[in-house]
Amino acid sequence: VLVLSNPPFISFHGLILKIFKKCKVIYNVQDLFPDLAVELGKLRNKPFIFVLKTLSKYIIRKMDKVIVVGECMEQKIREEVLKDGEADHIVTIHNWADGEKLKVIGVLGVGAEDNCLKREWSLEGKFVVLYSGNIGYLHEFDTIIKAAEDLRDSGYKDIVFVFIGEGIKKEYIRKKAVERGLNNILFFPYQARDKLTYSLGIADVSLVTLEKGFEGMVVPSKIYGILASGRPVIAVVGGESEIVEIIREGNCGEVVKIGDYQALVDGIINYYKDRKKCREDGLNGRRYFEENFDRKIATRKYIEVIEEVLKS
Repeated sequence: VLVLSNPPFISFHGLILKIFKKCKVIYNVQDLFPDLAVELGKLRNKPFIFVLKTLSKYIIRKMDKVIVVGECMEQKIREEVLKDGEADHIVTIHNWADGEKLKVIGVLGVGAEDNCLKREWSLEGKFVVLYSGNIGYLHEFDTIIKAAEDLRDSGYKDIVFVFIGEGIKKEYIRKKAVERGLNNILFFPYQARDKLTYSLGIADVSLVTLEKGFEGMVVPSKIYGILASGRPVIAVVGGESEIVEIIREGNCGEVVKIGDYQALVDGIINYYKDRKKCREDGLNGRRYFEENFDRKIATRKYIEVIEEVLKS
């Protein structure tokens, strides 16, 4: 039985199946509960939090195999959950994108140059800084807003920030953009899956953010699509995280700290002025994706884990 971490209490059913039906159970942890809910302020009752954490740790220890989506998460579980001498049954398998469906377009010399969305949204001739995906609680946007304001005031009229997606913080960003007269911030809704190559392909540079405190609890899956699209990544983060490690190891972007809008501005301008580096870092990301995060790599690892558990 393969049990997911969402919705949160479904893992308890996996434990029941293991105890009473003697099933082999693999637990796939996409995010750490209740840690994530506590950090978000959704859980505040300390006795209840203690019970949930105790149950969560017990479930993790009792599973036949635990699959997590990042090395930082794996390290956090080892440090906070596993006891000395306990069997090490945790393995990291990253989430993925499908490299056969998600193509590199609009990069000089690689793939088709034409992008229907870039034409439709009047972005031709613009240097696009893209944020695509959930615009929610886990992500920080004030640094991006301030960078957009600085670039506007500095006269970079052809640099635009594009947000594709929905989420609780979207109206906050829209309100700030209106208040500050930031006509270099644009919003578009989620696009159909078959348009993902084109929506990610409007970017010259893509952004990933993660609020401080969530390191090791979650890995923003948008990073895999960005790498597959052949675009460099600028991460706006509060500390060391899976995203930071991916960018460093893949040599495919820049990392700036939350609040350091000037570093974000500098990173964007560097890519704006040095299109060769922009192209090279993006293609570095695509190569790193093909070596580590393509769908067929991840599915093969899942098959190997399932076969190992069945034989044990």
